[in-house]
Amino acid sequence: MLRFLLILVLSAAALLADPASRLYKEGRRAERRGDELEAFTLYTRAAGMKPGKEKYWRRAEQVRVRAAQGLAALNSLEGALALDPDNSYLQARLAAGSRTDAPTAPAEAEMREAEQAAAPIRLRPALARHAFYLRGDARTLYEQVFRAYGLEVVFDPDFIPG
Repeated sequence: MLRFLLILVLSAAALLADPASRLYKEGRRAERRGDELEAFTLYTRAAGMKPGKEKYWRRAEQVRVRAAQGLAALNSLEGALALDPDNSYLQARLAAGSRTDAPTAPAEAEMREAEQAAAPIRLRPALARHAFYLRGDARTLYEQVFRAYGLEVVFDPDFIPG
């Protein structure tokens, strides 16, 4: 019992000693709840407290785009654009929203084009089994595995290989 109490006290002291670590863990919890904006805020604060800790910056960057998308879905385009200033889609939506002549419904030509759209593309990977000895970052690993099955990988520009 005494040993358990000692471990508990030492754990609490360790958490209090490193507020950046505590913020990072709170960010992980917020991310699991689906609150990307809160997670981004917590990760950024943790990274600001410990600028040398790359894990904090990397996690903040990974969540930043999802947080911007969440704000955009709530029609907070200015906030979303503040998080993701290079996003051309958000810039166009914000510009269209500021005009009074912005269309609210799809045009008739767009509706016809959507009706005549081709069927979705189906991926047909090679069915052979492969054994892999993988080394490298995530981008390299994905490329090696998909290439073995005859598929080409295209990465999102915001993808951060870890």
